[in-house]
Amino acid sequence: MEIWTFLLELTGLLALAALLGTISERLGFSALIGYLLAGLLLGPGGFGLVETANVAPVAELGVALLLFSIGLEFSLPRLRRLGPTVLWGGLLQVLVTGTVFSVLALALGWSLRPAIVIGAVICLSSTASVLRLLRDRTELETVPGRSALGILLVQDIAVVPLVLLVTLLGGQGGLEELLLDIVLALAAGLGLIGVLLLAGRFVLPRFLTQVVLTRNRELAILWAVVICLGTTWVAHEIGLSPALGALVAGLVLAESPFATQIRADVGALRALFVALFFAGVGMLAELAWFTRHAAILPGVLLGVLAVKAIIIAAILRFLRLPLRHAIAAGLALCQIGEFGFVLLQVAGGYGLLPAQVMEVLLLATVGALLATPFLLPLGYRLGALLDRAPLASRQPGGAERSETAPGEAPALRDHVLVVGYGPAGQQVAERLHHDQVPVCIIDANPRAAELTRQRGLPVLIGDATFREILDHAGLKSAQALVVTVPDHGSAQSILRLSRATAPHVPVIVRARYHRFARDLADDGAAAVYDEEGSAGESMARLVADCLRTCPRTKA
Repeated sequence: MEIWTFLLELTGLLALAALLGTISERLGFSALIGYLLAGLLLGPGGFGLVETANVAPVAELGVALLLFSIGLEFSLPRLRRLGPTVLWGGLLQVLVTGTVFSVLALALGWSLRPAIVIGAVICLSSTASVLRLLRDRTELETVPGRSALGILLVQDIAVVPLVLLVTLLGGQGGLEELLLDIVLALAAGLGLIGVLLLAGRFVLPRFLTQVVLTRNRELAILWAVVICLGTTWVAHEIGLSPALGALVAGLVLAESPFATQIRADVGALRALFVALFFAGVGMLAELAWFTRHAAILPGVLLGVLAVKAIIIAAILRFLRLPLRHAIAAGLALCQIGEFGFVLLQVAGGYGLLPAQVMEVLLLATVGALLATPFLLPLGYRLGALLDRAPLASRQPGGAERSETAPGEAPALRDHVLVVGYGPAGQQVAERLHHDQVPVCIIDANPRAAELTRQRGLPVLIGDATFREILDHAGLKSAQALVVTVPDHGSAQSILRLSRATAPHVPVIVRARYHRFARDLADDGAAAVYDEEGSAGESMARLVADCLRTCPRTKA
């Protein structure tokens, strides 16, 4: 393939994805819908302007980078705090959903092997789209968000044995070989996780500290991408899901104090690859399929969404999750996931499914992904409505659970954010701490962050000129933001960003020189500390005090 042809196709796809994504956002929908439609229109099943084979490898990297950044949101201790209930719920969801849809396929007249494949495809949900939407809606830390996360993680792990199962159904190997492959895959997965855990504990923190201390942001971005893609390649080579390898790499790096900054650094790359991934999903469908299956497609789609949502909600309710949270999680996870495409490709290669069934399942998957941005908020509203019913308001077996995960400290609220922990920032933070005002420090220097931890103050390593860093530190729920960095450009960028993100939060800024004070005030600072002017006032007071108290000597 000529590089310039690929570049033209890639540019056209991204341009249409950006256009349709913008329109979707302006209409109040998710930009993911625009990305899917762009792939559908330009792909082989639409106007045929872009070849799927040209975009598919880049799209696969996109989902890996997306899951890597999502893994950075959740350290392993936080995942353990999800609790065994949620993880058992994930296992039950895969088994029960797969079994129910396999039985339904058998009842409709399909033979055993295609029925098992259909159940395996439908039991998987979309990790990329659901976690992306939950993160955009800041609902990852809610009870439905944590429940969805646990189930999605189990589903991602289940991709490996499900692929092996479909391979066995295709006639490749017997039961003994299948069991051996599963054992080898599990051993390889545990080995990869063990190596990453050791690297994350003993190697990466020291290495990343040296990278951060160079103050070269390009190096931090490059090393983050190298770690993500390297782990993705290793996972593929040992027979695991590449996306799962990227997710594990993110989880390990989330243990380091640099996780938030790394996530902010790879944000732009993630946005590019995510758009390509969902556009690539849209390219799998054909416009002609819609007319060919128009009579049955709506029924299949609604049936899959409804039955799967009911199964997931029932399982979570059985595990004593409150009704409104169970319904919200059920509707969030009722779509068919992107890894279903992997199973369909494997099944298609072995001829396990007729072409018409493949088309219907592909269309149902694309349709379900299109519906996900609407189902997620609907789940919260429907759950709250049903939860008001007298019989639903009581929690079986005890009181309703708290919104906060067990052992997890509540997020900071009504705190003061202090950006910069130099001498000025230290004095501000220590005075606030002395006055028992909650305070959180943001500093890009890991040595300053270590000093902050030694003094018992919460700290976030990162560059506050990134919106994601301020969001992670809880800017919107803060009492005030204090910017003590001496660099005027950085201080002005932080001020403007905070005013755009949280205009209700007052900002107190340090002006290194008198000529900058007016600019900061014009940009919306609630108060400006004019360092140069204050120094003159302080020196004048010192001179006056000295003239009154210092002994005079005669010439």
